[in-house]
Amino acid sequence: MNGNKNIATFLVSCLVLIVFSNSKTAVSFNHSNNQLDKKKIRVAFILPFCISQKNPTEKLLWEVSSSYYSGAKLALQQNVFDNTEIEVFTYDNEHNHEITAQIVELPELSTMDIIFGPVGQKHYQILSSFSNKHSIPLISPFSEINGSLENPLLISIVGSKKTKVNHVVDLFREFFTGKSVVVIDDESSQNQAFISILRESLENNKIEYEWIKFSNIHSSTSTLQTVDNGLVFIPSNNRNVVSVSLGKLVEAGGNFTVLGMNKWSNWIGNEYAFWEKLNLHLLESNFTQPLDAQTRNIMHSYRQLNRMDMDKYAWAGYDQTKFFISASISLGSTFPFFIENQKFFLNSSCLEFIGVNNRLENKLWRVLQYHENQLIVLPE
Repeated sequence: MNGNKNIATFLVSCLVLIVFSNSKTAVSFNHSNNQLDKKKIRVAFILPFCISQKNPTEKLLWEVSSSYYSGAKLALQQNVFDNTEIEVFTYDNEHNHEITAQIVELPELSTMDIIFGPVGQKHYQILSSFSNKHSIPLISPFSEINGSLENPLLISIVGSKKTKVNHVVDLFREFFTGKSVVVIDDESSQNQAFISILRESLENNKIEYEWIKFSNIHSSTSTLQTVDNGLVFIPSNNRNVVSVSLGKLVEAGGNFTVLGMNKWSNWIGNEYAFWEKLNLHLLESNFTQPLDAQTRNIMHSYRQLNRMDMDKYAWAGYDQTKFFISASISLGSTFPFFIENQKFFLNSSCLEFIGVNNRLENKLWRVLQYHENQLIVLPE
């Protein structure tokens, strides 16, 4: 990259002095004695828009970032912030560490009240110390933050693998008490870190389980048949693994509950008859049921603005922008300290932040059940 590249090209758009009024803040925080009389805040979005789209990875990053930002813009345009003036600065870091480092050097960035993005842990290694030094909450919308990256103002919406696993084990107890546990391991290299932590957590929590490698699934039918009132967990998004495993479960018969991943619901040509038979449940942190009037109105406004329906990234952009800017308005830069260990249920997101290595991670997943031809959220 040319080191003399004009930093102005990083600024994708700047929506200056957007005034919002006549609306209550999106989230009610029970800390009114700490509320700040703040009438103006500055918000930065640092995302890999990758406008050039030179390869499939950049095209995917552009799609995700654009969708997220379109949801954020809807929240900004809906007058949901109580009589507050908001300046929004949006940067394309092109998923390039050098560009992220140059954005950090921009004088205006130290004046922000909240920063959203970017994507990838290496970028957070650049931004985290800056965020901490200038007391600016930093939101990670998509990226797992693993390791010892410490910053009490860093908030990761996607929990680390360990945080996810610990919550999965909690869900076993909450929703599936008394069921014997079978785990089907897809043996993929990208899933082994999660699988290893899961196995360790099950043993530490003294939960009895049976472990079946996918390569042995054809010889495991007899084992599956012996599990009565069992929970079969398939933590895989490999469609072949899922299809073959579900087929073997149907073949084995018995009283099974299957727990899988919500990405399954996006596949074309699902055998929904299997889902009914297996009492299928899915894990998901972002899920919207367009049943109430408020949700339908948001979807309608988005369609009018963008001429398309909201996907999960647009919903994430809408929910996170509304939630965190409201928190900043109500509580100032200290808001991360007030949202720890509290549950928040937004339109499409469920949030419960816990302290991990001196930062905040969202641990909460919803459990969805396939029932009568639709996915429903099990009550907390």
